[in-house]
Amino acid sequence: MTERCIDANVAIKWVLAAETDRESALALLQDSVRSGIVLIAPPLFEVEVDRHHP
Repeated sequence: MTERCIDANVAIKWVLAAETDRESALALLQDSVRSGIVLIAPPLFEVEVDRHHP
């Protein structure tokens, strides 16, 4: 099984349309899904995402 570790700043770009480099982040997500790559995140992922929430 192939895994790809993503950081919160990548995941934020998936949902916030105004983020710079959003297209690149979405392409990474689509490539991962298409290729069967499992996305994993570091232990502090949820805290980092919540910190960026308005």
